[in-house]
Amino acid sequence: MQQFLKDLLDRIEKADLGGKTAVPKGEVGTDDKVVGILPDDLKKLWVVLNADSIDLAKQCESTHDAAWRVTAERHPSAKNRDIAQQHILAHSRHELIRSLFWHGVKAAFPQAVIGDGSIGLCKDWQVTISPPDNSQQIIPLSPLLAVALMSEILRR
Repeated sequence: MQQFLKDLLDRIEKADLGGKTAVPKGEVGTDDKVVGILPDDLKKLWVVLNADSIDLAKQCESTHDAAWRVTAERHPSAKNRDIAQQHILAHSRHELIRSLFWHGVKAAFPQAVIGDGSIGLCKDWQVTISPPDNSQQIIPLSPLLAVALMSEILRR
């Protein structure tokens, strides 16, 4: 864990805020309230999170089949088990970075924590609060629960 944190802090320190690919592009919604501008340290963490998302998507293209094969096979090969474990760890790492980012945003903008709306990030690094969506919502499977389920399957 200590090495993970050192590596993450190093990536944050080296993150380039001049790049345009990681900058949020969404417009502020008509009902959204801008609560501030994201501080530079969180902008850098966003850049790291964005890069990790791209890396994870590339990794998923090559590992999803092997990872899911493990769930279908009664006695998966050692190679497929290793691929599945690395795949699960990559998703866990990404979820941790994502959670750290949003926790940091909420700590920087505590007024966004209370209420029924959702916090967002828009163009020019604007932090916004959106009113609650009253439409029917589908509750997704928590990534951590998904990881736990995959881990349990791998233990077979």
